[in-house]
Amino acid sequence: MHWVGHGLGGQCLIGHLASDGGSDIAAGVLMSTPVRFQPLKATARRIAAVAKHLPEGWRVPTRLIHEVLTVASHPADLAHLSSRIEGPMARSMLLEATTDLSVGLIKQMAGWHTSGQLTDRENRFDYLEGIRGRDTPIMVMASATDILCDLDAARPVVDLMADGAAQWVELPRGWGHLDLIAGADADRVVFPNILAWLNQRRDCCWEAR
Repeated sequence: MHWVGHGLGGQCLIGHLASDGGSDIAAGVLMSTPVRFQPLKATARRIAAVAKHLPEGWRVPTRLIHEVLTVASHPADLAHLSSRIEGPMARSMLLEATTDLSVGLIKQMAGWHTSGQLTDRENRFDYLEGIRGRDTPIMVMASATDILCDLDAARPVVDLMADGAAQWVELPRGWGHLDLIAGADADRVVFPNILAWLNQRRDCCWEAR
């Protein structure tokens, strides 16, 4: 199958490939998917510190919290993640673009920012190293103005895959993290690029393995 992942969805693809999952993936697309990380800022460090003391199985009701906050929100509140989402889509993103998070996932993400690497929950296995030399076709899309995934955070995938396996697509400045999936012109700039690339690899879905 083809796998298209944005953010965490792309990180899941990296984990799948690193865990010997390449035989069932014909091609993949990583949209704003960081694989190297900077230290957490103060607020995020406090959240991570609290999460350390919570049971792994707990889920933080992020969606409910966000719905309550949205009553007093304005589309401009998305400005740090987007400069291209407009009108009803902006309101929809404020209402629908969050989901509850498990404490285990929060701890693991905090670990990524501590080590700087995309690792398992025990911080023993670097998933990025697990894809070194793999030849599954991968498109990597990123923008320098994405505060959650700048070029340096996304580029290592291209450098580690087998020669010619990964294609690098750098979007112009002005594209934020959410713009790749919900920006007003994503259907004209981003999606056709992805579809054309995947269509060129459609036959890979049916090759004998």
